Amino acid sequence: MNSEVKILVCDDEPHIVHVVSSKLRNAGFEVITAVDGEEAFAVAQQEQPQLIITDYQMPFLSGLELCTKLRSTDGLSDVPVIMRTLGTMIQSGVSMLEGVQLTKNVCKSLSYQRMWDEVNQRVEAGRQISDALASNQQIPRSVLKMLDAGERSGKLGEVMNRVAGFCEEELDSSLKQMTSMIEPAIVTFLGIVVGGLVLAMLLPIFTISKAIH
Repeated sequence: MNSEVKILVCDDEPHIVHVVSSKLRNAGFEVITAVDGEEAFAVAQQEQPQLIITDYQMPFLSGLELCTKLRSTDGLSDVPVIMRTLGTMIQSGVSMLEGVQLTKNVCKSLSYQRMWDEVNQRVEAGRQISDALASNQQIPRSVLKMLDAGERSGKLGEVMNRVAGFCEEELDSSLKQMTSMIEPAIVTFLGIVVGGLVLAMLLPIFTISKAIH
């Protein structure tokens, strides 16, 4: 079933492309790759993926510029894009305020857009990102503590990317667990359907045979 979902992985680091692609292929997804934003846009136009996973800092087109082009292109404007946006931008020297605004712009979820709107207002008022996120129930307390530690140590971007990696691993584990729970139900359902079809085909034969005898 996963093979029907085509995912585009884009990064200018070959080992990252290899690792991410391997994990996705092992999970049963069809994977296509690109090594920069410009190639990713061309591949997306040709292959029409259902999901795009991209880095932020890449040659020719950055991840954000790629998102901007995708959003203005028919047939690709609604394709979900996963990008470690804020942490990568902070590590690249983008200011916190600008990073929050850009993160909001690439979010497709309305609830998260509203959240980043609120965060943006609080950051503009001079609050730290961990304080700005503290009142939002969508952010785990453990993540807030890590962000606070990152701000105090001056390594916020690095901490954010570590948090992103942890969340991705947790999501991967949850998906595997959910799949293992769903598979027996699917097999049982298919068994019932096939059994019903077999009975529907054989019962008339048994009825005719009985009538003849």
